[in-house]
Amino acid sequence: MTDSTGDRVSAAGSEVLEHSAALRKELGLFDLVLAQILIVVVADYMGTAVKAGAAHVFFITIALLIVSPLLNRWRGTLVGYHPLSLVVPPVKLFSLRFSKMTFGALTGFEYVAELAGECKNPKRDLPRSVLLTTPVIALIYILATCAILAFVKPSAEDVVAPVVPALSLGAKAFGIPGIIVPTSVVFLLIYNLATLCIFFGVSTRLPMVAGWDHLVPAWFSRLHPHYKTPVNSILFLGAATLAVGLGASIGVGHEEAFQLLLSWSFTSYGLTYLVLFAIPLFAPKGRGLRPGIWLRLRHCRDFW
Repeated sequence: MTDSTGDRVSAAGSEVLEHSAALRKELGLFDLVLAQILIVVVADYMGTAVKAGAAHVFFITIALLIVSPLLNRWRGTLVGYHPLSLVVPPVKLFSLRFSKMTFGALTGFEYVAELAGECKNPKRDLPRSVLLTTPVIALIYILATCAILAFVKPSAEDVVAPVVPALSLGAKAFGIPGIIVPTSVVFLLIYNLATLCIFFGVSTRLPMVAGWDHLVPAWFSRLHPHYKTPVNSILFLGAATLAVGLGASIGVGHEEAFQLLLSWSFTSYGLTYLVLFAIPLFAPKGRGLRPGIWLRLRHCRDFW
């Protein structure tokens, strides 16, 4: 990478830090650990994992190894590949739903990094939160999926609501009082709401940062005078989310709507990675974003 490119990147980083100074620094290591668990552990993915049967242990273990920080410098390249497996037509063993389960089950660690500007010590706490939560999250997925498989056959599993039927069947099998299942459903609802809140909160930071870079009107970057959150970005994303959710539900059943939204989200996720990989390869020379030929050749290998 040339000196001019490095200077531009450093200047952009300094500008981001300057904008981030206005945000409230409230997130510590414990907050990031909980956020990682909420983002990465999605109960809906367990239904897809159940469809894979006993093979889910293998798939989740592979996903754990791919996103694990133990892979050092190669992990960035490997994690960069996983969205491609979701948009390229898969074959037999790695069918679309199993690809989603394999890589989707443990993706999401990068989401929390979007809250770096609101962390007390992001450079220290963000990597630590990944190290602490990766094995815990994998264990949660494996044990929960095994528990569902003990009562529900893969062919009969509802991918939209995988947990509740297993709870009902388990309660009957062990003679557990009826109050346990409704109570568990309430806790599951609270968990789902918390997950949606953290996903939504992270996503609202994207238009805010785009406003900092002058890619969208500065209106999106306006912060609430007291809470220092991007209030206009929150309103816009809320309206867009509602519109997409209603649009995907027209004329289809709940499972079809769920799969449609999931496919849209992962496709958009994968296309974003394609754009990120393409910038160093195809950016105009005048922008100062194209590295030397040796780095472009290596990046081209990673891109494909």
